[in-house]
Amino acid sequence: MPTTSPTTTIRTIVYVENTPDRPLGPRDRSKYIEVMTKFLDQSTSLKNNGITTMNITVVNDDLIEEPEDKKKGTSRLGNSNNLKKKRSLPNDSINGIDSYSYYYNEVGGRYVPETYPAIFVQTEFVVMTALPYDVAAFYLWNEFRTHEAELLTQFHENTLFISYFRDIQNVTVQMVDELIAPTAAPTIFIENTTITASENSVQQGFENIWLYLGITIGVVWFILTCCSLRHILNHRRGLRYRDDLRRLTNLNSFGSRNRESMTAKMTSPKEVFNRLSSFLIRSKHSKRGDEKRSSSDVDSIESSLG
Repeated sequence: MPTTSPTTTIRTIVYVENTPDRPLGPRDRSKYIEVMTKFLDQSTSLKNNGITTMNITVVNDDLIEEPEDKKKGTSRLGNSNNLKKKRSLPNDSINGIDSYSYYYNEVGGRYVPETYPAIFVQTEFVVMTALPYDVAAFYLWNEFRTHEAELLTQFHENTLFISYFRDIQNVTVQMVDELIAPTAAPTIFIENTTITASENSVQQGFENIWLYLGITIGVVWFILTCCSLRHILNHRRGLRYRDDLRRLTNLNSFGSRNRESMTAKMTSPKEVFNRLSSFLIRSKHSKRGDEKRSSSDVDSIESSLG
């Protein structure tokens, strides 16, 4: 029967350079885990060596304190690192023989970023493998070391809504046996604290600009829809009014023609009286003519007899 490979938790510290001057936020952590998961799932060398990533957890993250000699030079955000809460780099005591380190700079076992601001991310990788811990950790570390360019490319992609990883340059992974929570040093602020508020407001405004744009488009669409409906209703009302006016005009013209025909057919009383008088006169004359003809007939009969 097949047996399930045991799981192993590999603890790492991931150094990311040229980041914004703040630690990771909740959405940034989700993006970080998403990119790491996708990067390891696409690895053929890990699959060939029997290593499968099961879970990724961000234990802690914070900004790395910039050395004094670095602060005197030019950096991407100037001296704004004085605004942050300064923390000592964790796991300094266990960066020795028992850990694998991929450094751009060798300074006595402590990693110093080339570009600031930079952050460290304490990350735990739970992998399923039958290999010993040291061997599995080496393969995982070697995957990040040899394919760092691909990892950077995946971080740079899809940064429209989460822009934290848009400009990062170097991603360095260090394997450690134990993750130690960093200890906080006293907080140091500059006198003009309004710079902090302005930087935070600019960052929040940039993150919410797409939300405001979507709301604006929705409001404009709603107003245009209302205007269109009003225009359609007014147009239909105008058509109905013109139809009613045309119907009334037709009725009025038909009634006028009927009245004219009836007026033409009707005869005034005076004309009726005149016609009746002429008829009576003609009938009277005809009677007189009959009497004359009858008298003349009688006279002719008498003359014929005599």
